Amino acid sequence: MKTWEELQVLVRTVMDGYGERFDIRPSSDWYRLKLQEEFGELVQSYLVASGQTRKKETDSTVAKEKLADEFADVVSFLFLFAEHEGIDIREAIERKWGKHL
Repeated sequence: MKTWEELQVLVRTVMDGYGERFDIRPSSDWYRLKLQEEFGELVQSYLVASGQTRKKETDSTVAKEKLADEFADVVSFLFLFAEHEGIDIREAIERKWGKHL
């Protein structure tokens, strides 16, 4: 399993390649919109996996894998958006959540 830092490098490397391939230079607005798009896909995958939408031609294992993939997309875009805004997300989590311990 990769460390937090290794995951951030992986996500950044993939995003850099995506940006080059499709000539995208992400801005704060782009990250906000992309995160919203990915969250919508997460919600749709959840509805399918939990049987709360019209019947799809997807078995439960595939639906659960798709749901996990969409969680990964949301978390990855949160990493990228925080990085773009100059936020150390690890430090922010420790500060915000750690104060309750």
